[in-house]
Amino acid sequence: MPVAVTMSEAEQDEYSSVMSDITIYVAEYTVNTIMGQDTQDFDAFRKQLKSMGIERATELKQAGVDRYNQR
Repeated sequence: MPVAVTMSEAEQDEYSSVMSDITIYVAEYTVNTIMGQDTQDFDAFRKQLKSMGIERATELKQAGVDRYNQR
């Protein structure tokens, strides 16, 4: 991401809220998968990310990129 890509304050707050839980979930999933302790398949992992709001986080980040590209 270019450094100049910025989100509005409201977008950043929402993005941070969504991504805080997602970041923890991904870290735990990664460690458990590497250690062989996770029986969840990748499709279930993706479904969980969607239910946690990853698509909204992507939309928020894309809005910042779109503004950057319009400059």
